[in-house]
Amino acid sequence: MYYISLDPELRRWLSLPDPYHRSHARYFVDRIALATAREGQGADFAIEDRDTEIGIGWIGFRRGNDNEYACGFWLAADARGRGLMTQALRTACRWAMTAAPEGLGAHEIHWEAHEGNHASRAVAVHAGFIVEPDTVPSPTGPKWTGRLLA
Repeated sequence: MYYISLDPELRRWLSLPDPYHRSHARYFVDRIALATAREGQGADFAIEDRDTEIGIGWIGFRRGNDNEYACGFWLAADARGRGLMTQALRTACRWAMTAAPEGLGAHEIHWEAHEGNHASRAVAVHAGFIVEPDTVPSPTGPKWTGRLLA
């Protein structure tokens, strides 16, 4: 999935090292994703193309307060616009809201995206998130926020 990180549209909305190397991807998997899962603080999922089994996206959850989690997601440029991310996010959120140990036991899932990231907002809305009408400030600019309740 390393090639996906070179997509200019994806890089526009995410904070990635520039240039992005395979070592950065390996660090994320080995030091962040696996550690988060081991510590019970979240989960990361690769989204694969059904036919080729090639990775085309990612969804991640990180624990906040109590049983509240934040989620993030992205999808390869050639896979966008077909409803795949909405379907994957719905499935992942359903799993996250399943009681532990089968799921995370999340009671609420938070989503945020930079203002102007209309694709992310559309996915969140179609997946059932309630998006707040106003933006919230952040160090990198205003963000849209939303939540999904169990």
